[in-house]
Amino acid sequence: EFDYIRRLVKSMGEIALSLHSQGQSKEAVAIIGRAIKIDEQLCQDHPTADHVHRLTLNLRNLSLLNTALKRPDAARAPLEQAADLLQKLVKDHPTSEPFWNTLSLVRGNSAALSRASGKIPAATRHTEGLVSAFRTLAEINPKNPNYVLKVGTHSLVLADLYQEQGKAKPTEKCVRDAERAFTSLYKNQPSTKFLGQRVALSRLRIAELCLARGDHVAAAIFAMKVDKVQASYAMVSQRFSAAKILARTVAVASKDPVLMPEQRIKQADQHGQLAMKMILVIRERRFFTKPENVKKFLDDPDFKSLEVREDYRELVKGLKASSPPSDKTPSTS
Repeated sequence: EFDYIRRLVKSMGEIALSLHSQGQSKEAVAIIGRAIKIDEQLCQDHPTADHVHRLTLNLRNLSLLNTALKRPDAARAPLEQAADLLQKLVKDHPTSEPFWNTLSLVRGNSAALSRASGKIPAATRHTEGLVSAFRTLAEINPKNPNYVLKVGTHSLVLADLYQEQGKAKPTEKCVRDAERAFTSLYKNQPSTKFLGQRVALSRLRIAELCLARGDHVAAAIFAMKVDKVQASYAMVSQRFSAAKILARTVAVASKDPVLMPEQRIKQADQHGQLAMKMILVIRERRFFTKPENVKKFLDDPDFKSLEVREDYRELVKGLKASSPPSDKTPSTS
Protein backbone atom coordinates (compact mmCIF):
# COMPACT_ATOMS: atom_id res chain seq x y z
CA GLU A 1 0.00 0.00 0.00
CA PHE A 2 2.80 2.43 0.88
CA ASP A 3 4.56 1.73 -2.40
CA TYR A 4 1.34 2.46 -4.28
CA ILE A 5 0.86 5.76 -2.45
CA ARG A 6 4.48 6.79 -3.06
CA ARG A 7 4.15 5.99 -6.76
CA LEU A 8 0.90 7.94 -6.88
CA VAL A 9 2.46 10.99 -5.28
CA LYS A 10 5.47 10.75 -7.57
CA SER A 11 3.18 10.55 -10.61
CA MET A 12 1.23 13.57 -9.41
CA GLY A 13 4.47 15.50 -9.12
CA GLU A 14 5.49 14.54 -12.65
CA ILE A 15 2.09 15.57 -13.98
CA ALA A 16 2.34 18.90 -12.17
CA LEU A 17 5.76 19.63 -13.65
CA SER A 18 4.50 18.68 -17.11
CA LEU A 19 1.54 21.04 -16.76
CA HIS A 20 3.85 23.81 -15.60
CA SER A 21 6.11 23.34 -18.62
CA GLN A 22 3.00 23.74 -20.81
CA GLY A 23 2.12 27.03 -19.15
CA GLN A 24 -0.61 25.59 -16.90
CA SER A 25 1.01 26.56 -13.60
CA LYS A 26 -2.26 27.11 -11.74
CA GLU A 27 -3.38 23.56 -12.50
CA ALA A 28 0.07 22.33 -11.49
CA VAL A 29 -0.22 24.10 -8.13
CA ALA A 30 -3.55 22.40 -7.49
CA ILE A 31 -2.11 18.93 -8.20
CA ILE A 32 0.99 19.52 -6.07
CA GLY A 33 -1.28 20.76 -3.30
CA ARG A 34 -3.19 17.47 -3.37
CA ALA A 35 0.06 15.50 -3.41
CA ILE A 36 1.20 17.38 -0.32
CA LYS A 37 -2.02 16.51 1.48
CA ILE A 38 -1.37 12.83 0.76
CA ASP A 39 2.26 13.20 1.90
CA GLU A 40 1.21 14.90 5.12
CA GLN A 41 -1.26 12.12 5.92
CA LEU A 42 1.39 9.52 5.14
CA CYS A 43 3.86 11.26 7.45
CA GLN A 44 1.25 11.42 10.18
CA ASP A 45 0.44 7.72 9.92
CA HIS A 46 3.99 6.52 9.25
CA PRO A 47 6.49 9.29 10.11
CA THR A 48 9.61 7.80 8.54
CA ALA A 49 12.53 9.99 7.47
CA ASP A 50 12.00 9.11 3.80
CA HIS A 51 8.32 10.06 3.94
CA VAL A 52 9.14 13.40 5.56
CA HIS A 53 11.87 14.03 3.00
CA ARG A 54 9.42 13.36 0.15
CA LEU A 55 7.04 15.89 1.71
CA THR A 56 9.78 18.56 1.81
CA LEU A 57 10.52 18.00 -1.88
CA ASN A 58 6.89 18.58 -2.81
CA LEU A 59 6.70 21.62 -0.56
CA ARG A 60 9.68 23.06 -2.43
CA ASN A 61 8.02 22.27 -5.77
CA LEU A 62 4.89 24.09 -4.61
CA SER A 63 7.00 27.10 -3.71
CA LEU A 64 8.71 27.12 -7.10
CA LEU A 65 5.35 27.01 -8.87
CA ASN A 66 4.00 29.88 -6.79
CA THR A 67 7.17 31.84 -7.51
CA ALA A 68 6.59 31.31 -11.23
CA LEU A 69 3.06 32.64 -10.74
CA LYS A 70 4.50 35.71 -8.96
CA ARG A 71 2.94 34.82 -5.61
CA PRO A 72 5.81 35.53 -3.18
CA ASP A 73 3.78 35.09 0.01
CA ALA A 74 2.32 31.80 -1.18
CA ALA A 75 5.83 30.71 -2.21
CA ARG A 76 7.37 31.57 1.16
CA ALA A 77 5.10 29.49 3.43
CA PRO A 78 5.92 26.02 2.01
CA LEU A 79 9.64 26.83 2.09
CA GLU A 80 9.41 27.71 5.78
CA GLN A 81 7.55 24.48 6.48
CA ALA A 82 10.09 22.47 4.47
CA ALA A 83 13.02 24.13 6.27
CA ASP A 84 11.57 23.28 9.70
CA LEU A 85 11.07 19.64 8.72
CA LEU A 86 14.53 19.39 7.19
CA GLN A 87 16.20 20.89 10.25
CA LYS A 88 14.70 18.08 12.31
CA LEU A 89 15.76 15.51 9.72
CA VAL A 90 19.42 16.59 9.64
CA LYS A 91 19.46 16.76 13.43
CA ASP A 92 18.36 13.11 13.58
CA HIS A 93 20.43 12.11 10.51
CA PRO A 94 23.48 14.43 10.60
CA THR A 95 25.44 12.57 7.91
CA SER A 96 22.63 12.20 5.36
CA GLU A 97 23.85 13.80 2.16
CA PRO A 98 20.40 13.80 0.46
CA PHE A 99 18.75 15.57 3.42
CA TRP A 100 21.46 18.22 3.60
CA ASN A 101 21.29 18.71 -0.16
CA THR A 102 17.55 19.33 -0.02
CA LEU A 103 18.04 21.73 2.88
CA SER A 104 20.58 23.64 0.79
CA LEU A 105 18.06 23.90 -2.06
CA VAL A 106 15.38 25.20 0.28
CA ARG A 107 17.79 27.72 1.85
CA GLY A 108 18.85 28.90 -1.60
CA ASN A 109 15.26 29.35 -2.78
CA SER A 110 14.35 31.17 0.45
CA ALA A 111 17.32 33.51 0.07
CA ALA A 112 16.46 34.31 -3.55
CA LEU A 113 12.82 34.92 -2.68
CA SER A 114 13.70 37.22 0.21
CA ARG A 115 16.18 39.18 -1.82
CA ALA A 116 13.74 39.62 -4.68
CA SER A 117 11.24 40.99 -2.16
CA GLY A 118 13.80 43.44 -0.76
CA LYS A 119 14.01 41.61 2.57
CA ILE A 120 17.78 41.77 2.93
CA PRO A 121 18.08 40.65 6.60
CA ALA A 122 15.98 37.56 5.81
CA ALA A 123 18.04 36.90 2.67
CA THR A 124 21.17 37.17 4.80
CA ARG A 125 19.86 34.67 7.34
CA HIS A 126 18.92 32.15 4.66
CA THR A 127 22.26 32.58 2.88
CA GLU A 128 24.07 31.99 6.16
CA GLY A 129 22.14 28.72 6.43
CA LEU A 130 23.00 27.89 2.82
CA VAL A 131 26.74 28.36 3.38
CA SER A 132 26.52 26.31 6.58
CA ALA A 133 24.76 23.49 4.72
CA PHE A 134 27.47 23.33 2.07
CA ARG A 135 30.19 23.36 4.73
CA THR A 136 28.53 20.34 6.30
CA LEU A 137 28.21 18.61 2.93
CA ALA A 138 31.91 19.23 2.26
CA GLU A 139 32.69 17.49 5.56
CA ILE A 140 30.30 14.61 4.85
CA ASN A 141 31.69 14.03 1.37
CA PRO A 142 35.18 15.56 1.05
CA LYS A 143 35.65 13.87 -2.33
CA ASN A 144 33.08 16.17 -3.92
CA PRO A 145 34.85 19.46 -4.79
CA ASN A 146 31.56 21.02 -5.87
CA TYR A 147 30.59 21.48 -2.23
CA VAL A 148 33.75 23.50 -1.54
CA LEU A 149 33.09 25.55 -4.68
CA LYS A 150 29.56 26.25 -3.41
CA VAL A 151 30.96 27.37 -0.05
CA GLY A 152 33.15 29.89 -1.85
CA THR A 153 30.48 31.07 -4.28
CA HIS A 154 27.78 31.60 -1.68
CA SER A 155 30.23 33.13 0.79
CA LEU A 156 30.71 35.90 -1.78
CA VAL A 157 26.93 36.31 -2.08
CA LEU A 158 26.76 36.54 1.70
CA ALA A 159 29.55 39.13 1.64
CA ASP A 160 27.49 41.25 -0.78
CA LEU A 161 24.49 41.06 1.55
CA TYR A 162 26.57 42.12 4.57
CA GLN A 163 28.20 44.93 2.60
CA GLU A 164 24.79 46.16 1.50
CA GLN A 165 23.93 46.52 5.18
CA GLY A 166 27.18 48.31 6.00
CA LYS A 167 28.63 45.41 8.03
CA ALA A 168 32.34 45.60 7.28
CA LYS A 169 33.73 42.84 9.52
CA PRO A 170 31.44 40.01 8.41
CA THR A 171 31.84 41.19 4.81
CA GLU A 172 35.60 40.76 4.96
CA LYS A 173 35.30 37.46 6.82
CA CYS A 174 33.05 36.03 4.10
CA VAL A 175 35.38 37.13 1.31
CA ARG A 176 38.31 35.57 3.15
CA ASP A 177 36.28 32.35 3.54
CA ALA A 178 35.62 32.39 -0.19
CA GLU A 179 39.29 32.96 -1.00
CA ARG A 180 40.31 30.01 1.17
CA ALA A 181 37.73 27.77 -0.47
CA PHE A 182 38.75 28.73 -4.01
CA THR A 183 42.46 28.49 -3.18
CA SER A 184 42.05 24.97 -1.77
CA LEU A 185 40.54 23.88 -5.09
CA TYR A 186 42.99 25.86 -7.23
CA LYS A 187 45.96 24.14 -5.59
CA ASN A 188 44.76 20.84 -7.02
CA GLN A 189 43.77 22.34 -10.39
CA PRO A 190 46.31 25.13 -11.05
CA SER A 191 45.57 25.27 -14.77
CA THR A 192 41.85 25.91 -14.31
CA LYS A 193 41.21 29.52 -15.35
CA PHE A 194 37.78 29.66 -13.75
CA LEU A 195 39.20 28.83 -10.31
CA GLY A 196 42.19 31.10 -10.83
CA GLN A 197 39.90 33.98 -11.61
CA ARG A 198 37.87 33.35 -8.45
CA VAL A 199 41.07 33.31 -6.38
CA ALA A 200 42.45 36.50 -7.95
CA LEU A 201 39.20 38.46 -7.68
CA SER A 202 38.73 37.37 -4.06
CA ARG A 203 42.24 38.53 -3.19
CA LEU A 204 41.66 41.87 -4.87
CA ARG A 205 38.46 42.33 -2.91
CA ILE A 206 40.15 41.44 0.39
CA ALA A 207 42.88 43.96 -0.40
CA GLU A 208 40.26 46.65 -1.07
CA LEU A 209 38.46 45.87 2.19
CA CYS A 210 41.70 45.93 4.18
CA LEU A 211 42.64 49.26 2.65
CA ALA A 212 39.20 50.67 3.45
CA ARG A 213 39.81 50.06 7.15
CA GLY A 214 43.35 51.42 6.98
CA ASP A 215 45.30 48.16 7.06
CA HIS A 216 47.72 48.99 4.25
CA VAL A 217 50.09 46.13 5.14
CA ALA A 218 47.41 43.43 4.75
CA ALA A 219 46.15 45.16 1.61
CA ALA A 220 49.63 45.04 0.08
CA ILE A 221 50.04 41.36 0.97
CA PHE A 222 46.81 40.32 -0.74
CA ALA A 223 47.40 42.58 -3.75
CA MET A 224 50.79 40.95 -4.30
CA LYS A 225 49.26 37.49 -3.96
CA VAL A 226 47.26 38.20 -7.13
CA ASP A 227 50.48 37.64 -9.09
CA LYS A 228 50.71 34.11 -7.64
CA VAL A 229 47.73 33.08 -9.77
CA GLN A 230 49.16 31.71 -12.99
CA ALA A 231 45.94 30.67 -14.74
CA SER A 232 42.95 32.99 -14.94
CA TYR A 233 40.79 35.06 -17.23
CA ALA A 234 41.84 38.72 -17.70
CA MET A 235 45.12 38.16 -15.85
CA VAL A 236 46.71 41.43 -16.93
CA SER A 237 43.73 43.58 -15.91
CA GLN A 238 43.69 41.84 -12.52
CA ARG A 239 47.35 42.72 -12.03
CA PHE A 240 46.65 46.28 -13.13
CA SER A 241 44.00 46.45 -10.40
CA ALA A 242 46.53 45.05 -7.92
CA ALA A 243 49.03 47.73 -8.95
CA LYS A 244 46.41 50.42 -8.34
CA ILE A 245 45.74 49.07 -4.83
CA LEU A 246 49.48 48.93 -4.09
CA ALA A 247 49.87 52.54 -5.19
CA ARG A 248 47.05 53.50 -2.85
CA THR A 249 48.75 51.72 0.06
CA VAL A 250 51.59 54.19 -0.39
CA ALA A 251 49.26 57.12 0.25
CA VAL A 252 47.60 55.42 3.24
CA ALA A 253 50.93 54.43 4.82
CA SER A 254 52.29 57.98 4.46
CA LYS A 255 49.42 59.25 6.63
CA ASP A 256 49.16 56.33 9.08
CA PRO A 257 48.66 57.96 12.53
CA VAL A 258 49.94 54.85 14.30
CA LEU A 259 53.41 55.11 12.72
CA MET A 260 56.18 57.52 13.56
CA PRO A 261 57.19 59.93 10.76
CA GLU A 262 60.29 57.93 9.80
CA GLN A 263 58.24 54.71 9.89
CA ARG A 264 55.69 56.21 7.53
CA ILE A 265 58.43 57.09 5.05
CA LYS A 266 59.93 53.61 5.27
CA GLN A 267 56.59 51.80 4.93
CA ALA A 268 55.42 54.01 2.09
CA ASP A 269 58.68 53.31 0.25
CA GLN A 270 58.26 49.55 0.74
CA HIS A 271 54.74 49.72 -0.64
CA GLY A 272 56.02 51.84 -3.52
CA GLN A 273 58.59 49.17 -4.38
CA LEU A 274 55.83 46.55 -4.50
CA ALA A 275 53.68 48.81 -6.67
CA MET A 276 56.56 49.25 -9.12
CA LYS A 277 57.15 45.50 -9.10
CA MET A 278 53.53 44.90 -10.11
CA ILE A 279 53.70 47.62 -12.76
CA LEU A 280 56.75 45.89 -14.25
CA VAL A 281 54.79 42.64 -14.24
CA ILE A 282 52.05 44.15 -16.40
CA ARG A 283 54.67 45.72 -18.64
CA GLU A 284 56.25 42.29 -19.17
CA ARG A 285 52.78 40.98 -20.01
CA ARG A 286 52.58 43.60 -22.78
CA PHE A 287 49.95 45.77 -21.12
CA PHE A 288 51.58 48.93 -22.47
CA THR A 289 51.68 47.79 -26.10
CA LYS A 290 48.18 49.24 -26.52
CA PRO A 291 48.02 53.07 -26.59
CA GLU A 292 44.69 53.05 -24.75
CA ASN A 293 46.31 51.16 -21.87
CA VAL A 294 49.16 53.67 -21.69
CA LYS A 295 46.65 56.51 -21.51
CA LYS A 296 44.63 54.62 -18.89
CA PHE A 297 47.75 54.21 -16.77
CA LEU A 298 49.00 57.78 -17.14
CA ASP A 299 45.57 59.28 -16.40
CA ASP A 300 44.85 57.14 -13.33
CA PRO A 301 44.99 59.27 -10.15
CA ASP A 302 45.85 56.25 -7.98
CA PHE A 303 49.41 56.28 -9.32
CA LYS A 304 50.08 59.89 -8.27
CA SER A 305 51.46 58.55 -4.99
CA LEU A 306 54.37 57.11 -6.97
CA GLU A 307 55.42 60.39 -8.59
CA VAL A 308 58.09 60.96 -5.92
CA ARG A 309 59.90 57.80 -7.09
CA GLU A 310 62.67 58.09 -9.66
CA ASP A 311 61.93 54.64 -11.13
CA TYR A 312 58.30 55.61 -11.66
CA ARG A 313 59.21 58.91 -13.34
CA GLU A 314 61.61 57.09 -15.66
CA LEU A 315 58.90 54.58 -16.56
CA VAL A 316 56.42 57.36 -17.31
CA LYS A 317 59.04 59.20 -19.38
CA GLY A 318 59.63 56.09 -21.47
CA LEU A 319 55.92 55.47 -21.96
CA LYS A 320 55.31 59.04 -23.10
CA ALA A 321 58.24 58.88 -25.48
CA SER A 322 57.03 55.65 -27.08
CA SER A 323 53.37 56.74 -27.34
CA PRO A 324 52.32 58.09 -30.76
CA PRO A 325 51.04 61.71 -30.72
CA SER A 326 47.25 61.77 -30.68
CA ASP A 327 46.96 64.98 -32.73
CA LYS A 328 49.55 64.22 -35.40
CA THR A 329 48.48 65.58 -38.81
CA PRO A 330 49.43 63.65 -41.96
CA SER A 331 52.09 65.15 -44.21
CA THR A 332 50.89 66.83 -47.42
CA SER A 333 54.21 66.54 -49.24
